Amino acid sequence: MKKLILIPALIIALFMSACAASIPSEAAVPEGTAPPEESASPQKSELESYMTSLEESSDAIHTSLETEALTQAEMNEKSHQLYELWDDALNYLWRELKAALPEEEFSILLEEQLIWIKDKEQAVEEIGRDFQGGSMYVLVTSSEAARITEERVWEFYDILMHAD
Repeated sequence: MKKLILIPALIIALFMSACAASIPSEAAVPEGTAPPEESASPQKSELESYMTSLEESSDAIHTSLETEALTQAEMNEKSHQLYELWDDALNYLWRELKAALPEEEFSILLEEQLIWIKDKEQAVEEIGRDFQGGSMYVLVTSSEAARITEERVWEFYDILMHAD
């Protein structure tokens, strides 16, 4: 009887933590990677500095995942932190693009972004199918989401660096 209560409670807890994971969190961003102060248009040197800091934080998480003796739960948490790091960067650069691009260009980018979101979600779902219900599910899906999001962050960065 206890198993019948414990299993649904565990499923609900996992679902709630997955839902909370989709909300960007300032606390999940490692120290030194917070976006520059919001301004009308950040200087290119500020963006370069931000991206360098972002890469360093990402590298630190990757190194930890690859070299430290971690439990599965710790690996899941670190992979989720990596995804949040890149997702927060994506959201920051999105706001900067909205401010920097002409309305027509931003509208085109918005349409592309909606397609990109669907494609990312589909890719993450596909890679997670073999791990559904397993302890590695969060590690695998968060790592894939982080990889795809990191690529998009660099695309946004490139657009911003060439905007004017």
